[in-house]
Amino acid sequence: MWAVQDVRTIVVTIISGTVAWILNLLGMYVGLSEKQSSIIAFYIFGSLIAYVLDIVLVKDVFGTVNIPLSDLAYRFNWLLRSFITPVFLRFIMTILLDTIIGMSILTYVLQLLDRYNIHFGMRDTICSAMVAVFTFFLYNNTLRFAWAYNEEYNPLLDIVVLAWVTLALMIFTTKRQ
Repeated sequence: MWAVQDVRTIVVTIISGTVAWILNLLGMYVGLSEKQSSIIAFYIFGSLIAYVLDIVLVKDVFGTVNIPLSDLAYRFNWLLRSFITPVFLRFIMTILLDTIIGMSILTYVLQLLDRYNIHFGMRDTICSAMVAVFTFFLYNNTLRFAWAYNEEYNPLLDIVVLAWVTLALMIFTTKRQ
């Protein structure tokens, strides 16, 4: 059975994904390429929207206290203070990691589709959304709630994630040359 937090996470993901999709369409409307608009909308704005919604609507435990969903004032105050804490910096690391991995997967998928001459309307946008959903369920949601939003200091997990980000950056930059 799914926990209430898991259900709220899925709802927040649908909301942030829908808003990101609209932003993506707006980006293309103002002249960004489909790929550029998808990356900016889904990986940057979609992630930031998800952060705000995760804190305000999904996160249950703040420090060691379980805060009810109805206490929106506490949640908004915590959110505003979080922008100058390690929690937000760890969240930025999850965005960086997800963007690098997502862009790498997306680039590979689009190259495969090009190789086999597969083209259809909004292909890049649909593929970008599918990659974002894939990485969300594969690791990103767990990484956010188990590591980034956790206020307790965990040096081992910090080192593991930082090594993961460093490795992803090295592979990404090496493959781009």
